[in-house]
Amino acid sequence: KIKEEIGDKQGIASSLGNIGLIYDEQGDYNKAISYFTKSLKIFEELGNKSGIAGSLVSIGDVYYEQNKTAKAISYGKKGLALAQEVGVVEYTRDNSELLFKAYEKSGNYKKSLEMHQLFVEMRDSILNEETQKKMLRFDFERKMLEKNKLLAVKQKEIEMLILQHLIFSFIISQKTKKLNFFILIKKVPLTIKCGKNTILGHLD
Repeated sequence: KIKEEIGDKQGIASSLGNIGLIYDEQGDYNKAISYFTKSLKIFEELGNKSGIAGSLVSIGDVYYEQNKTAKAISYGKKGLALAQEVGVVEYTRDNSELLFKAYEKSGNYKKSLEMHQLFVEMRDSILNEETQKKMLRFDFERKMLEKNKLLAVKQKEIEMLILQHLIFSFIISQKTKKLNFFILIKKVPLTIKCGKNTILGHLD
């Protein structure tokens, strides 16, 4: 509803496709195809070939589940052609998977083998890419952890230096106080009574 109000057609198309997936999972194939088709039309209006390829494979999957193999192959071929044209690996994988299953069901084992090989190639490519991304993320996180540990060590060193400085300052302060006290004592007049005589002096 919000996407309709702000005129986000691509968002509307994606939402319709998601609703179609829900109906597909529930086994309500007619509603699933209805929503996938609505999504497809919007993507066609936008000229979004990636979105079209995704909608085509979704519709083809529903037809495959309904044992309408010819229609599944028709949508799968169109989806695969578009996915390869725009270089979307995920939809190339999905459409080739649909086609290898549909061709196998129809008895065209040669085509099924071709599509299966393409499917495996695309699947492995995606897995390798995901693995590489995970490794890069792990390496980045490791470096950040090491950097944070180094910063923590540096912070501890700074804190120790500050503490040492405070202790040293305190000791110097105490020594200065004692020194001032002794200087003051030396300057205090000293009165000593020796019998009847009184001797005046200082503590030098």
